[in-house]
Amino acid sequence: MPSSFEKLRSINVSHLTAKKGKLDYLPWTHAWNELLKHYPNTSYNLRKWPLIIFGKEGPIWMESTEVPYLVSPEGYMVHVSINLNDGETPSRYADLFVMDSRNKAILPKPYGNGADMFDINKTIQRCLVKAVAMCGLGLDIFTKEDNPLDPSDVDPPELDAKEKRSESTETEEE
Repeated sequence: MPSSFEKLRSINVSHLTAKKGKLDYLPWTHAWNELLKHYPNTSYNLRKWPLIIFGKEGPIWMESTEVPYLVSPEGYMVHVSINLNDGETPSRYADLFVMDSRNKAILPKPYGNGADMFDINKTIQRCLVKAVAMCGLGLDIFTKEDNPLDPSDVDPPELDAKEKRSESTETEEE
């Protein structure tokens, strides 16, 4: 009997994807719907952190108020865990930072313009899809490859400038 990961990994969700610019993505509604078809007892949780407000005098910790995001001078982060509740699969986790339309971290005020609840909610839903992918469903979408688990199909990482110069020098010498 295949594991839950293998079972979910084998489900083709390419017909459920949408595009934003050049990127394909799986809308959270499709990811959640497809997951519940196979694991109807699945649940997810959002990690909660104390609210931190950045003022002119520095950060203020609001210990009695918890929010579903971490805020720091570097930006905001959300954390989602998924439990298939099938009695054998461990919980899977995903983190994702809150980003703008250019995929850059949104910095809290006074360091930047700050994120609003729309930005945070959108990131929570995207993080949920990422956690679903950690369970196997839609994992291919994140790799943008036809057969991403075959290492021979994956392009090598880009060389940094020093390695490129070294490689071109070696080629010229030959």
